[in-house]
Amino acid sequence: MKKQWKGFMVGFVMAMVLFSCLPAIAAQRQATATYNGAKIMLNGIQLQADPVSINNTTYLPLRSIAEALQLTVNWNEQANTVTITSAGNTATNTSSTSTNTAGKVLLEQNGIKITFNGITQKDSYLKGYDVNLKIENSNAKNYTVQIRNLSVNGIMADSIFSCDVVAGKTANDSIWLYGLEEKGIKEPITNVEFNFHVYDSETWDTLFDSDTISIGQ
Repeated sequence: MKKQWKGFMVGFVMAMVLFSCLPAIAAQRQATATYNGAKIMLNGIQLQADPVSINNTTYLPLRSIAEALQLTVNWNEQANTVTITSAGNTATNTSSTSTNTAGKVLLEQNGIKITFNGITQKDSYLKGYDVNLKIENSNAKNYTVQIRNLSVNGIMADSIFSCDVVAGKTANDSIWLYGLEEKGIKEPITNVEFNFHVYDSETWDTLFDSDTISIGQ
């Protein structure tokens, strides 16, 4: 089923790129988009997405479906380009945990498992990037996961991230990287480094501080 969906992705990616760029070519062509209420099912699960119809053709939301297939979608406004990235080669670094592969486990320690789920660009209003994470807590206590010493492309950067994970539960959250331009950080993002700081949500006692995590694009 997954192979069929990936084959289907190729068919609609170009259409969605054109649809995403409609504002840029409005002077050349205009079209009316209408929500048609169609459902998108992936392996029996309905995706939270709103297809639209233009001139009797249904267009699907690229980001919603790509991320459901564990693909990473980035929009470069300056280059007017959509980039879709599948699981790639894992970079190596002898002094840190290093990866550019969505679905790769970054850390598994003291009952805390953290998986990297790709880097996505925020919309034009919020700006910045999200480093998407899945955090699993197999302990009998509630823990909070934060980060320390974050840098982007070798430059110390600003971020927002603090995730509470109840005992025995899983949380999906993201590190918001913002103000990159003000820090002199230029695109593309080639490397993000930080340490995880994990502590008891009730007592604030530190569970552990991780070694350096390095994510390479």
